Amino acid sequence: MMCDHPWQDRGNYYKRVYKPLTIELVEKHLTGDITIGVFPTRIEDQTARFACFDVDHTEEAYLKKAIFWAKQYGNPIIEESGAEGRYHIWLLFEPKPLKEVRKIFEGKAGCGMDFFPNQDVVINDFYFELPIKLPLGWHRVAKRWSHFVDKDLKPISSIEKLWKE
Repeated sequence: MMCDHPWQDRGNYYKRVYKPLTIELVEKHLTGDITIGVFPTRIEDQTARFACFDVDHTEEAYLKKAIFWAKQYGNPIIEESGAEGRYHIWLLFEPKPLKEVRKIFEGKAGCGMDFFPNQDVVINDFYFELPIKLPLGWHRVAKRWSHFVDKDLKPISSIEKLWKE
């Protein structure tokens, strides 16, 4: 599920757009023409295929905490989200029940951090779930590109290095 339109002038809120994520849309995201946010939850079966810590606190201790918890569950991918010193810690996995994913990380996010999926149940658009920006996109507020980083938070110059960490 993806979104690409701000929800009426409400800052970082988006509306759910029911259309497939196509190569053309991803290309527009990668060139900065649009910014795509994705929803981790499939409403139809209440599962998630990824989880993400959104670390908006600039103190490195918060980032290290998120990376520590993510490593307990898998091999996290670290992305500087576009705003300097702010990160997304991505975990990819086979579909898992939403409640299971939420329970694993219950209480792990803290001050200056959000965790996606951010609700135990998503019923419809009224029971609103926030999206998270896809990697490698243009951060509309910070006016910077997001990028992947290694374990030392240095930018990764090639995609191959991402999987060797």
